[in-house]
Amino acid sequence: SVAEVASADRSLTLPAELRFDADRVAAISPLVSGRIKQLLVGEGDMVARGDTLAILSSRDLAELKAEYLTAATAETLARQALTREETLFAERITSEADLETARAALASARARREGVENRLHAVGVSDAQLSGLSEAPDGSLATTRLRAPIEGVIARRTATLGATVSADDPGAPALLTTAHDTVLWAHLGVHKHES
Repeated sequence: SVAEVASADRSLTLPAELRFDADRVAAISPLVSGRIKQLLVGEGDMVARGDTLAILSSRDLAELKAEYLTAATAETLARQALTREETLFAERITSEADLETARAALASARARREGVENRLHAVGVSDAQLSGLSEAPDGSLATTRLRAPIEGVIARRTATLGATVSADDPGAPALLTTAHDTVLWAHLGVHKHES
């Protein structure tokens, strides 16, 4: 049956629960394991999309970034070796086998660097951040920021300063929950005899 719109002659007192629109709620968890170095928001704070909510220190991230720098250096060296072998081959000083070995070494180094780069992208490191890694200040390779994926209000904060957090524990609660509070759902408990 279809409900009809009509004016009410009486008022009812009903149990109700207000909820955020589930499509406008974001559970925020870390993409890498680490320790919470700084918390920048609390429950009730308004945030914009992209705002930094917390700063983590991650040994795993530092190791991954160091691995990327090593792979990028190996790729640069392999590229230089290939250029040298191409010059020597053009002058008939080296063999074609040496040239092919240099090409294979470059391809391998490139694949290694791309693999580490993809792992870094998966934990939220951008291309811009990657390009500045070699000039990064000492100790900054371990730092990552937890950012707001949507605008809204911090509805829940389970994170505590200094706590160790794991990206590998799917059962761990979200560190922060952000909700866009412009739309709320009212769930009313209406019994048949009250309608």
